[in-house]
Amino acid sequence: MRGATVRFRLAGNDRIGVVIEVRPDLVHVAYGTSEPHDDWPQVVVRPETRQGRALVLREVTYFSGANTSWESPKDMQFGKIPCTKELLYARVELVVNHHAQTGDESSASDEPAG
Repeated sequence: MRGATVRFRLAGNDRIGVVIEVRPDLVHVAYGTSEPHDDWPQVVVRPETRQGRALVLREVTYFSGANTSWESPKDMQFGKIPCTKELLYARVELVVNHHAQTGDESSASDEPAG
């Protein structure tokens, strides 16, 4: 399940994300937004790229280390294609670095599954 592409609702918005960690009844999802945050480290994914096609993006999407959520797998729609390893590694690195800087201990493990 790690590396799965997902769609889910969060705070009334539809979100597109990548599963970065799995626990017995929850998954840690790194999700993207349509708004850039130039002062934050981020990964930019364009719809026409391999990663964009895996996520079925309709617009440029920005992923930062701060945009994560623990969700129930039953509340998600799983994509047919997993995210690329490059995007998974980049997302996990952003999240781990963000959580280390903020002191948040709920971060994803720092070694993506192979």
